[in-house]
Amino acid sequence: MLRLVFWQHIMSMIDLPYIINCASNPSVKEVVIVGKSVSAARKNMGWDIDFPNMDKCTTIIDPTTKDIQEILKKDLADSIHLFTGLSAFPHVFRAFKMSLDFNVKRAIISERPLTYAAGVDWIKPLWLHKIKFLLQNGTYIKAIDYVFEIGEDTSHYYRNLSSKWKVFPFAYCTRSNFEPSPQTKPEEMQFCYVGSLCKRKNVITLLKAAKWLNRNGYDGRYKINLVGNGQDKPMLKKFTEKNKLGNVTFLGVINNKELPQFLVSQDVFVLPSIHDGWGAVLNEALQAGLYTLSSDRCGGKEMLSKTWLGNVFEMGNYKQLAYRMKDAIDACEDIRSEQDKRRLWAEQSISGIVVATYLVECLSGHNINAPWR
Repeated sequence: MLRLVFWQHIMSMIDLPYIINCASNPSVKEVVIVGKSVSAARKNMGWDIDFPNMDKCTTIIDPTTKDIQEILKKDLADSIHLFTGLSAFPHVFRAFKMSLDFNVKRAIISERPLTYAAGVDWIKPLWLHKIKFLLQNGTYIKAIDYVFEIGEDTSHYYRNLSSKWKVFPFAYCTRSNFEPSPQTKPEEMQFCYVGSLCKRKNVITLLKAAKWLNRNGYDGRYKINLVGNGQDKPMLKKFTEKNKLGNVTFLGVINNKELPQFLVSQDVFVLPSIHDGWGAVLNEALQAGLYTLSSDRCGGKEMLSKTWLGNVFEMGNYKQLAYRMKDAIDACEDIRSEQDKRRLWAEQSISGIVVATYLVECLSGHNINAPWR
């Protein structure tokens, strides 16, 4: 039986659902979660890590050097250590380096390297990241046994780094606590965006699509609700006012605990990002049953392989997004009728228990398809 040790930056809401469910898998005898404490700022945002069955896992917060050594030397033969954010978080990398003194198996869980900078994606191309990795971390290649790649754009990068690694598709995972909305929805189709109002999230493309729709006879048939805050908010509000987009509402920040109730009241979720390694809010939208539109620069777009789940548009192409939105508005009744169908798909494809089962099967040497693809 396996002993799984997850080395995390913090106790993360987009990892805990599958990590905790690993503890209930009959092939797993122990799950250990190691990370830093959650900041007060995140707690105020509703960053809730009080998950059901958390007591089935061993959690170690802010470990000392002695703690790390004790974790690493225990049960060597059956332990697999999984490191998330190896390059991003020094304390995770430190634990990885300390693990080299022990004969254990190691896995990394990672998005593709950040290619985004100064408002432009691919300004730091993958070949440059590859050279950097080989120069800085090439000596560690032989120490890694498994790679769980988040987002299909990641696969070529990791597969080209080492043919020795066993590479598997992977996904973020969010809590399944979305109940159907008892409220009668308004006649207008409800579009929404949830996240930071920053340049990388590219919300201006959504507003440009709204401008096109309003000028082509769709004003009055839909509304857009924007949740979040950020440096681009003044510019976005100015654009909205200038173009008389009266059907766009800025709702500010919604506490994470209240987000499920908001999402189930909506119809369509839009994520127009210039770059998103995955975009876990796509999971939340699908779990709420929303028809989902994603830019082609979000790793999570791979979940939208079925037409009734959503669609993908070219990043920055506001007219293509407008046509996707137009098609949704025209099919409003059908999209609303399939909300439960999308919720069921999410439960069967991206829920904590499903992703946990997939992870354990991969580590056990079984050939299994990613359930969300």
